[in-house]
Amino acid sequence: MVRSRVFFRGQHSALGLFMAYARTSRSIPLPSLGTWLIILVTGSAIFWIWQEREASLQTELRPGEREATEALSHLQDMEAVVSEGPTALPALIAELNNSNARKRGNALFVMRRLATQAEPALPRVTELLADPDPRVRALALDVYCSIRSSPQEAIPVAIPLLLDSSALVQEAAHRMLLHVGPDAATALLPLLEGADPVGRLEGVKVLREMGWPPGQQSVEAAVRHLLMANTTHDHALVALIKYGEPTSAELSELLQKRFSPIDAATSAAFEKLVRRGPAAIDNATDLLDLMADKDTQYFYQCTRALRGMGSAANSAVPRIRQLMNSVNPWQRAQLLWLLYDLEADSQKLIPDMVEWLDCNGPSDGHIPFHAGRILLQIDAEEARRQVERLIPRINQPPSTARVNVFEALWGLAPVAEAAIPALNQLTEVEAYQETASLRILRAMGPRAEAGLPIARRVLARPHSNISQAHHRVDVEKQLEAARVVAQLGPAARPLLPELRTALSSPDWLVPLATGSVASDSLLFRSLLVALLSLETSDPACVSVLHTILQGQTHQIHGDTLIALSVLTPEAPELPGAFARWLQNYDTSDRRSVILAIPRLQSDRRVLASLLTLELFDRDPAVRQAAAWTLGNLRAEACGALPALREALIDYRVSQVTRTRGLGSHGDDKYLNLEKSRGTPDVDAQWDRFQDQWLPNVSVGELARGAISLIENSLEPTSE
Repeated sequence: MVRSRVFFRGQHSALGLFMAYARTSRSIPLPSLGTWLIILVTGSAIFWIWQEREASLQTELRPGEREATEALSHLQDMEAVVSEGPTALPALIAELNNSNARKRGNALFVMRRLATQAEPALPRVTELLADPDPRVRALALDVYCSIRSSPQEAIPVAIPLLLDSSALVQEAAHRMLLHVGPDAATALLPLLEGADPVGRLEGVKVLREMGWPPGQQSVEAAVRHLLMANTTHDHALVALIKYGEPTSAELSELLQKRFSPIDAATSAAFEKLVRRGPAAIDNATDLLDLMADKDTQYFYQCTRALRGMGSAANSAVPRIRQLMNSVNPWQRAQLLWLLYDLEADSQKLIPDMVEWLDCNGPSDGHIPFHAGRILLQIDAEEARRQVERLIPRINQPPSTARVNVFEALWGLAPVAEAAIPALNQLTEVEAYQETASLRILRAMGPRAEAGLPIARRVLARPHSNISQAHHRVDVEKQLEAARVVAQLGPAARPLLPELRTALSSPDWLVPLATGSVASDSLLFRSLLVALLSLETSDPACVSVLHTILQGQTHQIHGDTLIALSVLTPEAPELPGAFARWLQNYDTSDRRSVILAIPRLQSDRRVLASLLTLELFDRDPAVRQAAAWTLGNLRAEACGALPALREALIDYRVSQVTRTRGLGSHGDDKYLNLEKSRGTPDVDAQWDRFQDQWLPNVSVGELARGAISLIENSLEPTSE
């Protein structure tokens, strides 16, 4: 037994030694032979399966890859051929007969560049409109349209393709007809009146986007007939609303569908209602139903349409009164003005307005303000009586009710001068009521002179550095105080020392805080407006402005220069200051600073040379201002003539300056008043001192005018 065991161990001595070494090794254990065999077999199987799968995939993809590569190479060849111009046409026509659809499409794709020069290819292109490949058919239509000298010539070809089985071809036909425009509408009549439902649908879809010329009754009648089919109903309804003369019932249906407010059909529906005026009275109920919906997005559009109906919508007044208690405060304010516009006898509204003056709820918003303004327009004497009634409430303890009293007095402000003594007395004790009091004074206009002590206290008070919130409150108060001074004009000259103090603040000499640049810049401009409104050139104030120019607050230097050009246009140092500013700063007020240059009365030649660079600024408004200013410098700008002539050929001279709108909302008293309630419109007041209003014409036209003015000024005068 022992001998056999020894014999076994001797027979497998190599394997035994290996296994013994593996068992006694004190390093990392090695895998056994069986493990190695399993790893080897598994790896070989995975490699074999991967190779077979890869070969199968390559066999499947290679033909498609080859075809795509060939098509791309062919397209590059066609691009090279067409670059030769009309001489390449025979080669392109030959490719139109290629058996490969991609290559036929490539030839058509590049042929579009030749436009009408490809007319010899028209017969073959016409044949390709029936090509089996949809891409070829779509491209053939594009080429056909480019060859025809008039887009109308392609209409008979494009309309049948609206019925194509491929959406790609239908889209190409749709696009071509939209390019032709409303003149193609009559050609769609056979499709609209035909028996094919697909043709009717595609035809009305085109008309929904394209429209038709006014007065084409046959097209409108065909579209209206399509309202009877479910598949075409919505498209036909939208087309009628946008381009036709919809009936009241059709307008009612669209309003009930409640499309998005920005949808073109919705906008067109409201515009038609406004234009119809009293004739749209049949849709008044639809508008009121929309307004009653708490989730409505059409409230303003509805009030505008009802206002357009005038006295014809007087029957809607009871329903509007019912809505008053179910809408939010901002909508309620709009309804107040709507009642005023619709009520035939405005005297009937006086009790309502008096009631709304006494709102006590925290969510009443601006209702007392608007009620006061309406009452003022109905009966000024009654408005004065309400002011007398409200004055004792000014001194009641702080509450929501007192906030609403200030809102009501703000609305009644034009006749509320009797409240000024009470406001003066209150603000001496409660400084936080200064903003509301100044707003009332601002709305009084010239009658607010007795309230100057409030503005004096605010302007003389230094800025708060306690927190950003306190800083915002101070800025708001000073904005209102400056606006009061600007409204009063020369009558507010007693406040000149306080204005000088406000402008002398160290805050205007250091960079403005990042979070308050806009508000502080607005405050500084409002202080300048107030100073200029006093119509006095106070040497101390002029000195303060020159000191500001030496500071680091570059955001306000442009406004400072403009103010100095009004106060001391003859100052010899101003042209140099303007020149330094133009060289060192590129801010949003660059146009305004340039327009102030002609006001200067000293030597301006150094500025003329700098303005030649502004003729090529990236902003068209700056280029326009530079051209206009150079013309007004006359002979001093003679050195700018070469630059002006160069500007005439610059591609940008055709661009027109952007003009700032006046912010008016037409006859919508609610929106106009809401705009006036906010931050004082300092820009509108600032424009009073910007007397250079430019015509809204191209830079090129102004450059030509400047050249003429300069050349005329250089001509010798007759002795």
